[in-house]
Amino acid sequence: MWSFGAARLSVGYLNTATGFLVSIIAGNGINFGIVYMLATSKLVPSTGSTSRSRFESRHLETYGGTLAAAAAAMVAYGSLSITDFKGSRHFGIIGGVGMLLCWLATYLLLPAWLVASERMRPLRSDGSGWRARLRGMYGVPFAWLAERAPRALCAFAGLSGLGALLLAVRFLVQDPMDYSLGSIRNDHGSATSSGTLSTRVDKIVGRLGQDGRAIVTDRLDEVEPLLRELRRRRDAAPQDRLPFQKVVSLFDLLPKDRLPSWRSCRTSRASGEREAPWLRDRRRVPKAPRSPASRSAPLTLSDLPERLARPFTEKDGTRGRIVYIVPSDGRSVYDVHYLMEWADAFREVRLPSGDVVHGTGEPVILSDMILNVKSDAPKAIGLSLLGTLLVILLRFRRRRSALLCAVSLLLGFAWLIGFLVLHGVKLNFLNFIALPISIGVGADYALNMVKRHDIAGSAQRPDASRTKRGALSCTRLLASQTLELRGLLAVDPTAASRQLWVADARREIARYDGGGGCH
Repeated sequence: MWSFGAARLSVGYLNTATGFLVSIIAGNGINFGIVYMLATSKLVPSTGSTSRSRFESRHLETYGGTLAAAAAAMVAYGSLSITDFKGSRHFGIIGGVGMLLCWLATYLLLPAWLVASERMRPLRSDGSGWRARLRGMYGVPFAWLAERAPRALCAFAGLSGLGALLLAVRFLVQDPMDYSLGSIRNDHGSATSSGTLSTRVDKIVGRLGQDGRAIVTDRLDEVEPLLRELRRRRDAAPQDRLPFQKVVSLFDLLPKDRLPSWRSCRTSRASGEREAPWLRDRRRVPKAPRSPASRSAPLTLSDLPERLARPFTEKDGTRGRIVYIVPSDGRSVYDVHYLMEWADAFREVRLPSGDVVHGTGEPVILSDMILNVKSDAPKAIGLSLLGTLLVILLRFRRRRSALLCAVSLLLGFAWLIGFLVLHGVKLNFLNFIALPISIGVGADYALNMVKRHDIAGSAQRPDASRTKRGALSCTRLLASQTLELRGLLAVDPTAASRQLWVADARREIARYDGGGGCH
């Protein structure tokens, strides 16, 4: 809710691209709550402990990894904001802000809700029941495989990553763009629907909705020079590669020469030419006399019938400034290669007078979108990758942990590219956003796993955990100190022994916690 409230205040609306964010933000934003609740469900309440202290320990344990994951996802979405396509740019802005707001909602409100709910109904943490046993069995195959065949897994990762890298190079060399607009059309389930019929017709005749596109000039005297220049471009192209079939204006509907005058008609009749019967009948009907000027004046644009001139008439009634350019026969506008040729033919036309006439419409807009994707996709993917790696380096002080996280992320991204190559999936102006997003969102799992591995390892290596403020280390330390106290009291249950243990426990806590926070 916060995410789309921010979208309303910043962007102001959703479009055909950003509308998908309703489900995407919900699916990615819930990761932080899942990590938090899984860590909380493993808490075992001890005597004298409060729900607040137990939840606070898990809060401090998980916030670092989830914050880094939110930052990586925000960088991945934000990389789309550098694109020229407004739909992708808004997608990156809303998605990036949404990831940060979902993390804030989780860590600002969820702990308070958990503490309040504990007062009414405590969470079950005894691990009993078939659901708990089923959850415990989920990770058994992965743990068994990792313990029994670690070298084989590493070899598989290396070989598969190398193979995916080779496929990625092939993917880029062979042009990853999809040049068929038919691949992004709707799938029509009904065999009798008009869309299905149109698709079948398009495969046969190669023309589906290929009406002419209009070019509007600023002045009426620009129409004739525009027609001459466009026809020159068409005639200069090979006959089998015509960028368009023809151009039509309202002037083409006018006769090229003057109409024959009544004098010439009378002269022809006097010279003995046979007169048509319908002409003799009409000649008998008396008509009003016409002026000599009107008898020989040519037709003008205003003389054409309204139904004939309607496609060339603007809303204010101006006639003749509209020129239609018709696509070539036998070539489909759903072929992006031809669409770009057609758009380049009338995108910008310079007239002999120096004036420039700009064309627009679906061919130009779609062509510009394809060109923007080809130029912006590498920049967005590179920015997402560099930003995510920077987040990983800033999050882990240990180089080994950062390297493990980065390598797993790159391996997964290489597998994604390999999947696209093997299944013949191409990029278009809609699906290219999945690549930069996959980098940032894919880092979520590696960040949380490596972070928890570092916390578990710190509890077993006191010397290496002095700079670690994770609450899991303090929790395990207190548990071990409690066992030592029980053994000590069994031997010497005196106040002096308890005071000695308290002093030792405080010194150990100071080693783990750095002197503050974990009391």
